[in-house]
Amino acid sequence: MRRPVGRTRIRYRYRIRFAGLLYLAMTLLLGVAAATRPNNLLVWIFGVMLGAILVSGVVSGFMLMRLEVRRVDVGTAIAGRTSRLRYELTNRSRFWSAFALWIREHPVGKMDGWEHGLETPQAHVMQIPPGESVRAEAWIEPRRRGAVRLREVAVSTRFPFGLLEKVLRHELPATLLVHPKVHPLRRDLLDALRGRAEGISDLGRRAGAGGEFLGVREYRPGDSLRRLAWKRLAGTSRLAVVERSSGGPPRLRLVLDLGRRPEEIRTRAGEDARDAEERAIELVASIASAAGELGFETGLEIVGVEARRIEPRSGRRVLERIMDALARIDLTAPRTRVAAGASSNVREVRVVVEPGEATTLDATERSWRFGSGRLDAFVADAEAGTT
Repeated sequence: MRRPVGRTRIRYRYRIRFAGLLYLAMTLLLGVAAATRPNNLLVWIFGVMLGAILVSGVVSGFMLMRLEVRRVDVGTAIAGRTSRLRYELTNRSRFWSAFALWIREHPVGKMDGWEHGLETPQAHVMQIPPGESVRAEAWIEPRRRGAVRLREVAVSTRFPFGLLEKVLRHELPATLLVHPKVHPLRRDLLDALRGRAEGISDLGRRAGAGGEFLGVREYRPGDSLRRLAWKRLAGTSRLAVVERSSGGPPRLRLVLDLGRRPEEIRTRAGEDARDAEERAIELVASIASAAGELGFETGLEIVGVEARRIEPRSGRRVLERIMDALARIDLTAPRTRVAAGASSNVREVRVVVEPGEATTLDATERSWRFGSGRLDAFVADAEAGTT
């Protein structure tokens, strides 16, 4: 995902700006005047103005002929946050510099008929000396999550007179993943989630370096001498060590239930079914992000559409996998009513999120069920009431 994309094809195009049209109209009028009433001064002025048009086209075109461009670090973005696209431009000319360059994405793709709210990203470079490379950045702020298909990068310049614009369109296909919007969750919800997880994690203790006494076993090479059972050693010549329990990190499995068709979703007044599904995805993303900061082993299960399963793990990498899976969900795909399987791990808390209002009350010691309508009550700025 995070790799530069090579050049495949280049297309050339000239554009006449409004100032160039006025200049061309004045040149033509002056040429007609010079032809009908020959005058040395008119002929010289007409020649200079016509030469300026030719020089403008030749200079801008020649300057871009030896220019290469590529995207660098096409990674991910987050809905509602400012991100950037990086480009690297290389001037292969041995003698001529490139001046006043604009880099634009042309065009920005769509997904599922939803516009991502991306204005055309553009960057500007003042000068690229001969034989050197320059990096430029374009800032974007997508409004919705999804996979944005980037197709072409257009490099243009109006140098030197601003009359003509030479455009080179480089075909550089790539995909930019826009992760769901992440909301800061209320402290009491996080405390309740952590308390529930830590409470049941005591049921799954395993042997470790500290904690409660589990038993005594024979010594194995590599065991610490501090764990020797000296009382047991006093009555026999065989070494033994003390085993104690150590609870692992709390585990959380997030289940996104998209099995209901849009017409079956019970939404709030004035809310669209698709918006409810997007809010459910945002709620899952927000819980996953908060759980990662709390040290949870977090996993994800998507049911009903594009079934996916990510086993609970800790660390930044598994959180990126979860966000990538949420970004790639295609809400136009057919729905399948498949119930999420119950967890067999006694140390695992299971949170089920579905669009709209929750269809069933699934609240046990190890399982919660929320509807996407609870998102507003869970965000950090909602101070009224308790979770």
